[in-house]
Amino acid sequence: MRAVAVLLVLSFLAVGLVPLAAADDDSLKVVVLVEEKNYSVGTAGKVTVHVFDKGVPVDSDEAPKVSVSAHPSRAISVTKKSVGVYEGSFTMQPGDVSGGVAMISAAATLGKANQSDTSYNEDSDTAMLFLPGAAASTGLSVSCYPRSVSGGALKPGATVTIEAWVTYNGTPLTPSHFTLTVTYYDRDHNDVVETLNTTSSTTGLYQAVYNLPDLPYDADLTFEAFAVHESDSDSDSTTLSLDFFNVVYHRISKTSTSTTFDLYIADIDGKAVRGAVISLSYPPDDNGSEDRTVEASPTDAGGKTRVTLTFSEGLKALHIGGTVNASGRSQEFSGTIHLVTAAATPPTPSGDGFEVLFAGTEEAYKPGSTVNRDYYVFNDSKAWAGKPVHCYCVFSTYSLTTLNLLPVSVEARTITTDSSGKLRLSVRAPADKDTIADVHFESATGVHPKPGYLSDHYSNDGQYFSYDSVILL
Repeated sequence: MRAVAVLLVLSFLAVGLVPLAAADDDSLKVVVLVEEKNYSVGTAGKVTVHVFDKGVPVDSDEAPKVSVSAHPSRAISVTKKSVGVYEGSFTMQPGDVSGGVAMISAAATLGKANQSDTSYNEDSDTAMLFLPGAAASTGLSVSCYPRSVSGGALKPGATVTIEAWVTYNGTPLTPSHFTLTVTYYDRDHNDVVETLNTTSSTTGLYQAVYNLPDLPYDADLTFEAFAVHESDSDSDSTTLSLDFFNVVYHRISKTSTSTTFDLYIADIDGKAVRGAVISLSYPPDDNGSEDRTVEASPTDAGGKTRVTLTFSEGLKALHIGGTVNASGRSQEFSGTIHLVTAAATPPTPSGDGFEVLFAGTEEAYKPGSTVNRDYYVFNDSKAWAGKPVHCYCVFSTYSLTTLNLLPVSVEARTITTDSSGKLRLSVRAPADKDTIADVHFESATGVHPKPGYLSDHYSNDGQYFSYDSVILL
């Protein structure tokens, strides 16, 4: 997520992240990455499979078995490109999609001599692709989504292309009635509704080109497609946030009753905004007191203004609402300033099993930056001290035009915890991309069971690996 230090969030992107597949209780780790693009039926793409053992790339017994679902699955051929790295290509077919989702899976083994061998390592992973327009298999179905935006940024005057698919029993259909509208609130919170002109070059596929309005205030624009076929009707919508400014927070100092910080204001293109006027309001305690309001000095040539807020002693966080006014435009924002410094002592484990707990206050990172996070590792509520922990960080990108959360890169390493079970993870976020990272931690915590009720194989080294995952935003 683009930010410097703690980002005061302008808008919230809701996404679902599928965690890395759980290992088969041994040390092998398989990670599936996919080429970043907007997938639909007919789209060609590339899949890359990484194979690791104890944090190090390794060659599997043979090229990983890769397939794309649904039922039955379809094999994708991959070839070795370097140690532990395999690549293949695919073209999305109608049979690969179920419920608007296609899943690319890979599985590999290490040290398996033949089919009767029961001592080896194995693992699998799956990447989930959401395909706009891949509709439900029964009845009338409408799917509405943004296809592209000129210049890659949502700002007044930019051109957005909106698409909608209409299908019946999974087959594209020309409905008896179809409309595509855009709705947003004006400053008085009254609905503004526009019906868009659409074109259809393919049966069931509708497109509209819309110029974002030159509004003096930020707004959420909801695009809704509605179709009627015989006695059935269906609709779908998507919402885009029209913003003007980026607000970035950087703490300068803090006492028990005040905090001083710099706010930086930039436009959507990242250029500093001079003369921006910022109003802040916040509750100064947890007792329901009336909100305090602070007017910051206008931003300087670098887009910066310094603010000091006071609050009651013992308060753990300030929940701030604010407004930026500049160049005849106004935008609201909100965010939370954490007032409690990360504790020097380990956090408290929740119970039995292998746990990795974050130590500190989450801070957003900017593309291309190095992300540093401290974690404490426990096993059965005891500090996992002086133990090697294998860490796998998969970065997934998201954007308006990608319409997906796509795993595109992976970093792997082994870190040994200190005497208190603490480790520091440092990873570099991909440059020029909005990303979310899924970090998977593994460590040997016992003896792997022999083949039987609890397992269908024995591990190469006889060790049982436990795991835990965290999400970095």
